Amino acid sequence: MDPLSEFLPEKRLAQLLLPHNDHCLLQYYGGGLVGSAHSYIFRKRIQSILDFLVSRGLRPRRALDLGCGSMIASYVLTKYVGCVYVGIDVLCHSDLRKYATFAERGSDSRQSVNVVRASIYDIPLIPESFDLIIALDTLEHLQDPQRAIDQIRRVSTEDACLIVSLPLESHLQRLSRIGFRLLGKKVPLTVPYHYAGGVKGWKAMLRTLDSDWQTVRRRYSPVGLVSHLNINVLVLFRRRS
Repeated sequence: MDPLSEFLPEKRLAQLLLPHNDHCLLQYYGGGLVGSAHSYIFRKRIQSILDFLVSRGLRPRRALDLGCGSMIASYVLTKYVGCVYVGIDVLCHSDLRKYATFAERGSDSRQSVNVVRASIYDIPLIPESFDLIIALDTLEHLQDPQRAIDQIRRVSTEDACLIVSLPLESHLQRLSRIGFRLLGKKVPLTVPYHYAGGVKGWKAMLRTLDSDWQTVRRRYSPVGLVSHLNINVLVLFRRRS
């Protein structure tokens, strides 16, 4: 049994509720050599979120997932952490309904799973209402990351944590795009696919976040050790007072 499978809903449920060519299936449940490699990378990222929280003894009550997509993070956050989950994305209503159904059915927790269709630039939620915010491969796609970071601070509590995942733009990360091409996802192979807005590169993005958020822990994923051997960097922050 894949030890990382415990961090996701069962594959049979995903196959039952999602189209066979759905991006979520390809990312987290892919088969074959290429698909298995990609699912390992994305599953390790979900595991790292839980590790960050458990290692610091953090028990957030309300989590906001920015650019939630398939809402796959809702599984560990409701089942293992026990917090209320709210996702936000600009996907069409039909896609959000599809993923919300998958998230609700996939979780065996009594905590609620919710989704809001809205822009990260204008989050229609109550100020200071979330003590955990996650942004997985989201900020690097924005033309104006600082505007989104301002919104993140607005909806976060004074003791909030922020978990951010950013692509490293290493040679290995660029190679992974070839894998996405083989899986049928149309992604460009050039660097401007990420950090095409006002913040150039993952290190610059971390510096931009630093004014509001203090770095607590950093991990390169999926291998660890040094950045050039990995695809993403995951960072746990605490809000500055």
